[in-house]
Amino acid sequence: MDEATTCDKLGTERLTNQKQLAVVVECDSNLEKSYTYEKSSMKDTEESIKDQLDGLDIEDLEKPDDGLTSVWGITTNFVNIMIGAGIFVLPLMLRRASLIPGLFILAIMGILSAFSCWLLSYLCDASGVEGNWARLWAYYYGEGYGWITDVISILFIYGCTVSYAVLLKTYIRDLSISIWGIETNANGVSNWVTVPVVFLILVGICMIDVEYLTTIASVGIVAITTTLFIIVIDYSYGAHTTKPIANGVNVLKFNLVDWLYAFNTAGFSYACQFCVPLQYTYLKNRTPRKFGVASFVSHGIVFLISAIVATVGYFKYGDQITGEYLLKFSLDRPTVPGTGSRICMFMTIYTAYPCFVAPLRISLISLIYQLTQYMDWHCQKWDPDEFDLKQRAVTVGILAFSCFPALANFDVDLVISLVVVIAGSWIILGLPGLMGIRETRNGSGRTKIYILSWILFIFAVLLSITGLYAWIHKHFLH
Repeated sequence: MDEATTCDKLGTERLTNQKQLAVVVECDSNLEKSYTYEKSSMKDTEESIKDQLDGLDIEDLEKPDDGLTSVWGITTNFVNIMIGAGIFVLPLMLRRASLIPGLFILAIMGILSAFSCWLLSYLCDASGVEGNWARLWAYYYGEGYGWITDVISILFIYGCTVSYAVLLKTYIRDLSISIWGIETNANGVSNWVTVPVVFLILVGICMIDVEYLTTIASVGIVAITTTLFIIVIDYSYGAHTTKPIANGVNVLKFNLVDWLYAFNTAGFSYACQFCVPLQYTYLKNRTPRKFGVASFVSHGIVFLISAIVATVGYFKYGDQITGEYLLKFSLDRPTVPGTGSRICMFMTIYTAYPCFVAPLRISLISLIYQLTQYMDWHCQKWDPDEFDLKQRAVTVGILAFSCFPALANFDVDLVISLVVVIAGSWIILGLPGLMGIRETRNGSGRTKIYILSWILFIFAVLLSITGLYAWIHKHFLH
């Protein structure tokens, strides 16, 4: 090969390499332009999303808008649940514990109960469990232990429904005397008339869907407010004709057994934890903070109403108060205090009844299903949150069993105090505390939840032990 041929060959190769290099440079330039365009496009998209989110509350993005009830709706539901038969036993609590310790105990139990409700909403949010108390417990302690909360819930809520059915029967009987002058016998035929009436009207209201409970609860709030107004006016009117404060009012006295009794009675006045998972599920755009507002506002309202009723009743009757306050009002003739207060309290208890029956039905179905699984019976699992025909049939059965004890004379105070001793302290404080302790077992960043959970648990243990002693002392040793 001569020198000219070699130079031509090298020149051709150099030209080829230059062309290839030009192609590479051009490709690199195109890639850079493409990258720059995509980066610019992503930046524009990001800024567009930011612009769309600027007008939104970030809390509204935390949960889907699948709830049915506002914060005020949850508040009215809670007030309606907590204001029931127990509130008119509070004057008796003040008589036993004395004025200042009794009101202080009432406030302490209200604060603990409000924190307990908020803690349950926090646990529902952290676990993602909806609607069912037993599911929440099973999430933290295993499917095999869900029956614990079901048994405690059934025991406690059934005691409440029985007590309220007895009171509804009593109010109907009293109103028949006051308005129509019908003489009845509490031990006789009248029970076979009044109790079926109670059963039928309860079936009617408990068949209503959950989404309408807020409206129903509002009626109960109006009724209890009217009752409070009647009580205060009655006391103020009586102050002009009799001594403003009855004999036997103690402002401060020390009696450990009576104080223990007061703690349990006050705790029952705030019992609503069994329905927290269900109420939280139906909260619109739910967050624990929103639910906490409903919890503390409702407990504040209940404390204010309870303190007024307890103080007015205690000041009016003093040592003469022995049971429910309203039953002290005369029925000799139709009067505003006697007749009006009974009508209003009838409406309060009546409108709150579905809020007790719904969690009772859920716990009962859950317990039955767990029993069938334990017995290795292959039964189809019901969804307790779906209010279908089978759920309605179970509801009717619950109402029948709740009304049956009303056919006999039932000591409401005895039932309430016993229910509180057996299950109340664990419903209100103990079970939420135990689940909170399990939630914080990792310990990092949850010190406040950990401390709150232990406080609730310790109070539950103390109340269950001391409350049992106080109940035995009151009914058998006193």
